[in-house]
Amino acid sequence: MRRAAQAESIEIPPPAVAALARSATGSFRDALGHARAVVTYSGPQIALEDVLAVLGVADAGCWRRP
Repeated sequence: MRRAAQAESIEIPPPAVAALARSATGSFRDALGHARAVVTYSGPQIALEDVLAVLGVADAGCWRRP
């Protein structure tokens, strides 16, 4: 995901990459689809909150590291 984002000049922090990867449950194609949806939502600078909003995650606490 990081390499794909970098190739497209998309800034995405590691926690947001992790959230996309977890949501795709091992499918790179699904992760790319989710990433496209997030870019449509937020533009080329993605924050974790953008990913969570697009994924419809209600409890953001489970996606954050202490």
